[in-house]
Amino acid sequence: MRTAVESLRGAAVALEHERIHRRTAFAPASRLTLSEWADQYRILGPTSPEPGKWRTARAPYLREILDACSDPTIERVVVEKSAQVGGTEVLLNFVGYIIDQEPSTTLAILPTGDAVKMWSKERLTPMLRETPRLRGRVKESGRRDSANTMHVKQFTGGYLAMVGSNSAVGLRSRPVRRILADEVDAYGVSARASASKEGDPLSLAIKRTQNFWNRKIVENSTPTNRGASRIEEDFLESDQRHYHVPCPHCGYMQRLRWGNLDYKTDPEHVVYRCGDLDEKTGELKAGCGAPITEDRKGWMLERGRWIAAYPGRRWAGFHVWAAYSPWSSWVQLVREWRAAQGNPELLRVFVNTVLGESWEERGEQVEHGALMARREQYPAEVPAGVGVLTVGVDVQADRLEVTVWGFGVAEESWVIQHETIHGDPARMDGPWPKLDLLLSRTWTRADGLAMRISSTAIDSGGHHTDTVYRYCKARRGMNVWAIKGSSEPGHAPVSKPTKGNRIGALLFMLGTEAIKDKLYAQLRVQAVGAGYVHLPWSVDEEWIQQLTAEVVRVHYKNKRPQRHYEKLPGRRNEALDCAVYAYAAFIISGLREKMNDLARLLDARAEAGRQPAAPAPVPAPPTRRGTRRRSGWVESWRT
Repeated sequence: MRTAVESLRGAAVALEHERIHRRTAFAPASRLTLSEWADQYRILGPTSPEPGKWRTARAPYLREILDACSDPTIERVVVEKSAQVGGTEVLLNFVGYIIDQEPSTTLAILPTGDAVKMWSKERLTPMLRETPRLRGRVKESGRRDSANTMHVKQFTGGYLAMVGSNSAVGLRSRPVRRILADEVDAYGVSARASASKEGDPLSLAIKRTQNFWNRKIVENSTPTNRGASRIEEDFLESDQRHYHVPCPHCGYMQRLRWGNLDYKTDPEHVVYRCGDLDEKTGELKAGCGAPITEDRKGWMLERGRWIAAYPGRRWAGFHVWAAYSPWSSWVQLVREWRAAQGNPELLRVFVNTVLGESWEERGEQVEHGALMARREQYPAEVPAGVGVLTVGVDVQADRLEVTVWGFGVAEESWVIQHETIHGDPARMDGPWPKLDLLLSRTWTRADGLAMRISSTAIDSGGHHTDTVYRYCKARRGMNVWAIKGSSEPGHAPVSKPTKGNRIGALLFMLGTEAIKDKLYAQLRVQAVGAGYVHLPWSVDEEWIQQLTAEVVRVHYKNKRPQRHYEKLPGRRNEALDCAVYAYAAFIISGLREKMNDLARLLDARAEAGRQPAAPAPVPAPPTRRGTRRRSGWVESWRT
């Protein structure tokens, strides 16, 4: 009897042990916040500036942003930021967290389809490969596995779909619980499905989440223009959090502001002055005013905290700019600021990408009178600084308007010649043979070098589309391209070419607003050099009025600002159109990047204290004709 009882008792003990073991083995893991997950599991690959284990402590201001993404009580997270502060890594960490901790249906939205491919290939795939916790959780892409491609990653319990903001089908095709929206200010106003406009891309995507009580929307972007910036608009609807840090001297908690950086005494030894300044008088209102050297920035960031201007609002909003970043020095920021003085385009970039603020446009119309005064007599047919010649052709009902432009280092440019070629563009024996003569002729630079036209862009959006297609297709070997303008905001300056026409000609779509923004900014540059536009004596007042014939207007549609260019009453704008097309031809040629490489090389040499080797004249591109240039002219110049 005793043996039987002991046997039963032993069985009961064994059963209880098994129950405890089962509870321990199958109990749900304790829930991690996103920052805890990233610190514990995320590995940065060898291409990262700081490869190895992720450390939120490296940029402490990211901790609350990360945790807001994983906080189930927060429905929407808005991050208005400058460049290089870690914003994209926040989204990548959240993707890893979703796959590992809370699988769900997730949609990532990038500005364009090309951006999707780059993000998937260069950011997402390395994270999945380098982070052991995620390795094998998503199937490897393969031709036979349509469920896991560059645009869709499936994992147990959910998937990640990646679409461009211009894809209406991708934005409305599936219900999702989470949306990750990167660089929302680069989205177009409307997503497109074939030729029909569908609506605001982010709003279209958010409708896909309406059936989920626990949905999450995270949007992240550098702002663009005031009044037309989506990220700024959404940040203003949020609780508006700013990161406050203590002064090492007096302990006063403050948000870092550009106006407190003291660089006038010595631009190479920048300090931060503690305190809040009166915006009108510049007098110190709070704090001690003592100088803080940048070696104390890490100490300040560790002890900082986010403070909401409007606590209690349902959206969590964060604003962070480059002064907080451990990857940006105050001295470098001051150098960028000083380099941007007098150049509206560089100032715009500085305000957006360094301060993380929207650019308030003033005086978008350029006064033609000021441009008349800058005309000059060139010493030769082509000035010495020109390295590339391009042509923009505007097709009118009874003529071709043609402008030859020259481009040099750092996008300094020269108008070389404008010509009107009369004749019916519908007839191949009309103005086109004369255009052939212009495109095939040789131009002489001031140093005696013979130059040829590198690239030509011809407008195909008028009444002579098929004729333009035929002309361009037959001259593809001369780098003559058909283009068509798009005034949709957010459109890239030049998109990849398509052959979607019955002639089979390559067609490039242009973001005309983006190019006009750059051109108008450059027309305001006063100092000869980077971005400056040279005008010859040969252009008259009528031509300059055409160049400045449009002005930016902001209208509201569905309570959202829409910014676009309008032609002034009574003005013609053929010169402006030709300028846009010539700049597009410069981009299409692929030589703009080489010129920019040359500019960076010259800047690096000057920074090192050496005189750059004769920046003018710059080398001309090779005269070999072809659809794709594989020249080494910049490399040979370096040598």
